[in-house]
Amino acid sequence: MYIFGGHGGVDYKRVAFNDIYELDIENEFKWEKLATTGTPPEPRGGHVASILSNKDKLIIFGGWNFSTQFHNIFIFNIETKTWDDP
Repeated sequence: MYIFGGHGGVDYKRVAFNDIYELDIENEFKWEKLATTGTPPEPRGGHVASILSNKDKLIIFGGWNFSTQFHNIFIFNIETKTWDDP
């Protein structure tokens, strides 16, 4: 299981994130923040994320931060931990 981005904070101190975490559901059931390469998406929340059927890529589409509504797509290669902006 993967979680990308989102918003956090209280009141006007809220910030958008662009980090990605992986949950090890087979062994330790622990979250790990992944070290990635490539250019990740801008920090955002409200996006859509889906793993492709071959389970090696995570697609991120859209979302928003406090100044921008995004309509772009990013691809995260799960095996190589690399971001791609097609």
